Amino acid sequence: MYLKDPTQLSRGPLMLLHYAEQCGLKRSDLLDKCGLTNDIFADPDSRIPTRSMVRLWRAVIDEIDDPILGLNTGKIPGLVDFGLVGYAMRYSNNLQDALHRLARYQRILSEAVRFTLSEREDACVLTWVSHPALLALRHPTESAMMLLMRAASELTGEDLRPQKVELPTPPPEDTAPYKKAFRCEVAFACDTAAITWTSRQMELPTVTADPALVGYLDQLASIAVGPIDAGKDSTTTAVRRALWAMLPGGRPNIWRTAQELGVSVRTLQRRLGEEGSSFSTVLDTLRRDVTRELLAEGKQPVADISFLLGYSEPSAFHRAYRRWTDNAGSGGAR
Repeated sequence: MYLKDPTQLSRGPLMLLHYAEQCGLKRSDLLDKCGLTNDIFADPDSRIPTRSMVRLWRAVIDEIDDPILGLNTGKIPGLVDFGLVGYAMRYSNNLQDALHRLARYQRILSEAVRFTLSEREDACVLTWVSHPALLALRHPTESAMMLLMRAASELTGEDLRPQKVELPTPPPEDTAPYKKAFRCEVAFACDTAAITWTSRQMELPTVTADPALVGYLDQLASIAVGPIDAGKDSTTTAVRRALWAMLPGGRPNIWRTAQELGVSVRTLQRRLGEEGSSFSTVLDTLRRDVTRELLAEGKQPVADISFLLGYSEPSAFHRAYRRWTDNAGSGGAR
């Protein structure tokens, strides 16, 4: 279990269910596997636990034998399918403004992912970070990258080709479908998922820019973010969320985490101590929780789990896993 389960709009799983149904799968069977009922989708702006979305992806992946499932699912939705956030992007002034709004209101869509827009002299990079349980499935990441590329074209009305797409997943046997889908350089086994556009592309106006309407949508989005932030304001939760971005292939540490949260190391240690925790405890608990998620299916290689959790080598993961299981057996952490 997550310490505080991240949630997301039911719009995401609803779109995945629609695609699965187009492929001949039964919605009721998929919902049974992920512990959801169809009632939740009566309101597409209701929220569901992200763990249910992970289970839904697993169920669809098990049923659809498609090595580029993520690319294919990312071709279907349009901006309006993402509700308030999609409309706020649609009525932005230009592509750059739209992507800034995506980064600002991302938590409305999902608390388990994060978009960061980094501006360079001649380009802008949108980075996508997700919970390791989603990252391990490969297809959700690739679907997100495809959605972002198509959204840029929909916003500007131009057939935009990004400069580069970076994926954290291992290179597949056949990379041709990826080059055909993204129509640019595609790099695999990267630290994070990212898509790069030129500065000229970022300045392109959106086809439906409306300053007055987007100002109103900003107000609505700010109101929608409020209740989400109110329930997720503990330092422990903030550290766990920051660590998701650092785990895969890296070595998360308290200095990087403090910088990410905009506080000093001493302040971070003090706040965690006030909550009866510490950085090492939060990191260890997060790794343990994610390990349970990844091992539940019994399909993820141990070497991959070690990478996703930021261990320097598989042997370090094995030692941690033995400690967790020993503690559980002796009545320790569960």
